[in-house]
Amino acid sequence: MLHINFRKAILPLLLVSGSYVAHATKIEGDRVTAMDQAQGSKMDVEMTRKIRVKLIADKSLSSQAQNVTVVTLGKNVTLRGSVESQRERIAVKVHIRQVVADAMINEKYLKIIPAPAPAR
Repeated sequence: MLHINFRKAILPLLLVSGSYVAHATKIEGDRVTAMDQAQGSKMDVEMTRKIRVKLIADKSLSSQAQNVTVVTLGKNVTLRGSVESQRERIAVKVHIRQVVADAMINEKYLKIIPAPAPAR
């Protein structure tokens, strides 16, 4: 069976063609992690920083939502972590769009976990 090194053989072609997707950074469905940010450019790191600043500045978001992991590779933004509601999920995506208007947002690993009800 022929084995092709994806990162060395195919990834440069995808980058040149402009059809690179965050999902393509790993083979066979592995998740994009914060460590993958190191593969990105200085611009990717700067976009991630700007997104993080917006999330942390939004005091209407729970601490969970403010601390979502954000990985930016090109115009692909992968979110990982949890938020307390669908409203927070949408708010996080709005902040991303304010930084990268035409971002492809992968929210597959962004879970909604409601806050526990206060004890009575």
